Amino acid sequence: MRLHDAAEWTGGRFADGFVFRDGKIIEYRSFGERADALAWAGIDDPASPDQH
Repeated sequence: MRLHDAAEWTGGRFADGFVFRDGKIIEYRSFGERADALAWAGIDDPASPDQH
């Protein structure tokens, strides 16, 4: 990704979440942390130590 007003690209991991209605995207969210994205989507993280 490249931050606003930055000349250089930055590497990293992030997660995107989408909500669809009638085949169209009605909401888009970007998350810096996997756990935040999964929580937003209502999905339990099987990799989380709290789930075992």
